[in-house]
Amino acid sequence: MQKFNEQQFKLEIQRYVKQELAKLSQSFKLQTTQEINNTLQKRDKLNASGVLFDQNTGLHTQGKNLIGLTGDRAIHNCIRTNLIYQIISGGVVNFMSSDMSIETEAGGATDNLDTINPHALAQGNDILILRAYNDTHTIVIKNGTGNIVCGADISLDSKYDRVMLQWDKLNAKWVLLSSTNNA
Repeated sequence: MQKFNEQQFKLEIQRYVKQELAKLSQSFKLQTTQEINNTLQKRDKLNASGVLFDQNTGLHTQGKNLIGLTGDRAIHNCIRTNLIYQIISGGVVNFMSSDMSIETEAGGATDNLDTINPHALAQGNDILILRAYNDTHTIVIKNGTGNIVCGADISLDSKYDRVMLQWDKLNAKWVLLSSTNNA
């Protein structure tokens, strides 16, 4: 991800907003900025974190959370999440985002992931996508050792491998939905 200083960030935000307003103007055939702003206000929604965002642009409408800097956002009815980096500690990571990149404890060649602590506000259908942070380190997702049920142990040995889990609140388990080996 490209890093911006404050001035570059402001310019990038302005460019993005102008681009999105132009798209909205064309798609709704609106004539004035006021009409566009009125349309945006009518589409404001709350995301899972209770943060207001515009359903089409994904921009947080109160001047925070712009361009997906923190938290999840929705654009064109798709949820886009921030990739969170987590290091395994004693076989455990904490659920911090729906997309998590996992690294071995102390940079070891391999490490077991036994438990994923759910967020305090975790719901019964939260989805989690896991990936390895480093191609040279293997993350072994352990079946049945902690709170993960995946049929058999799964190894993430490429940063392109993915595992998708769903939180089963009733049974307090992360249940495998799918996995890919893209090494």
